[in-house]
Amino acid sequence: VYSSLNPLSLVACGSIAPGLNSTNFPPYLHHLARAALALALDDLHRTLLDPDGLPILKYYAANAWAGYDVGWLYAWIAVPPQFTSDASRRLQALFHSTLRDLANSPALPAARARAIFDAQLALHSRNTLFDLIIQNYLFGYDKRLPLSYQTYLTNISPPQLSTFYSLYARFPVTIIVTPQ
Repeated sequence: VYSSLNPLSLVACGSIAPGLNSTNFPPYLHHLARAALALALDDLHRTLLDPDGLPILKYYAANAWAGYDVGWLYAWIAVPPQFTSDASRRLQALFHSTLRDLANSPALPAARARAIFDAQLALHSRNTLFDLIIQNYLFGYDKRLPLSYQTYLTNISPPQLSTFYSLYARFPVTIIVTPQ
């Protein structure tokens, strides 16, 4: 349906992520990785230009979600069909380099700040806040995760980010949907 209604190519690159009850990783690590990908996509949007100097990325985003046992992390872009091949290679390289280097990157504080800002922005919606309260109550996260979101994000260490990359994000899946 997407390809018949939209003249842009959709490229997505993603991987699974640990669930909220994971004992090997702190909660919300996937949101920190998503924020780093969002910052990298912002940079890619500014630098990936067509011959006329216009941005190739028409739409883009990074998303993360974690349930009880599993989560996922992905970045997607929408580009004109003639740039699909180059854009898919750039997205794959961006996904790898951002998550591989995040542990030792000077962008780590910016990714933490972006993750915290995005979380606060999402909680501004009453529906999201209600959803979070119900999720915490139903799955016991209010007792299992007693600290604040900001505290968990601040306490994520570089070795945990490196382990996350090697166990989860090193072999992402790329999907390309074109209008042809």
